[in-house]
Amino acid sequence: MDEELPTHRKWGVHVIAAQHFDGTLTLGDSHEYAPDFDPDTRTEVDDLVLEALRGFVRVPDLRIAARWQGIYLKSKVGQTQVVLHPRERVTMVTAMGGIGMTVSWGCARKTVESWTKSS
Repeated sequence: MDEELPTHRKWGVHVIAAQHFDGTLTLGDSHEYAPDFDPDTRTEVDDLVLEALRGFVRVPDLRIAARWQGIYLKSKVGQTQVVLHPRERVTMVTAMGGIGMTVSWGCARKTVESWTKSS
């Protein structure tokens, strides 16, 4: 990695793609690990993600419509999700360590389904 893709490695670039029913894609992502870092979004990192995706997927109109950035806690005890119910009809869910793109849709579905099962 250091020889072939040093910039990808520096910014923790890896490609995840999820296609939605309307044909749009959710793409990601990169990870920067540090006790303190600049919260700005870097277009050059977005370009690295798109470049890597183009290496194995053909997308006719590949452009970014929206961005989001997360700053995540990292668990030192191995716990990856925290689900809290601080009061009636309130559920708080967080995933540790930047695994949101990987687990968020399944976690959201499971959480919403739990509301209907408990009613």
